[in-house]
Amino acid sequence: MNRVVYIKVPAHIRQWAYHSYGNPIIFPIIGNEVAVIRRFTSKPPQARMSPVEQESQEEMEKADAASLHQSVTNTFKDEEYEQSRWLIHPNEYIAISLPESKAKPIREYNYLGPRARRAVKEMITDLFKIDLWASLKDIADRSCKLSSLISAWCEQHGIGIDYEDTVRQCFYRMRDQHAKKGINLNSTTRFHKD
Repeated sequence: MNRVVYIKVPAHIRQWAYHSYGNPIIFPIIGNEVAVIRRFTSKPPQARMSPVEQESQEEMEKADAASLHQSVTNTFKDEEYEQSRWLIHPNEYIAISLPESKAKPIREYNYLGPRARRAVKEMITDLFKIDLWASLKDIADRSCKLSSLISAWCEQHGIGIDYEDTVRQCFYRMRDQHAKKGINLNSTTRFHKD
């Protein structure tokens, strides 16, 4: 019985998630995150391959796809069937504890397909961005440098010094994407100047 699923995420998000929710990650029972995971949890496929068989099949399929279609590969293929890859590269994956459910007992429903994994990854990335923005938006236009604020935020949220620049760029991108539409997120009013 598998009570944990592994999903590949960027290192700074992995560090933040483990610091915020523990290792393995256990989301609050009443949260939207648990609802998303419960919704997409399914029974495992009947014909599971061993990790070695799966890797060799992936390599053959990638070679076939490259020779047939250079532009498009099947993006929804389960190229991240994480358990086997997690053992090889544990620093690239986060472990998420599956929530208990009467409707979907973990002993039967313990699989997230590739699209479900992508949805959970997006959810975790969004949580990270919401936390980053909520923490820094009000103090970003104060007297100290933004890089100092982000460095302190990273330290406070368990993110290593190697990823401070990545987090800073994430903050800038969020702010700039809204500014292009005329919305100043640091402003107390939402009117743009003509």
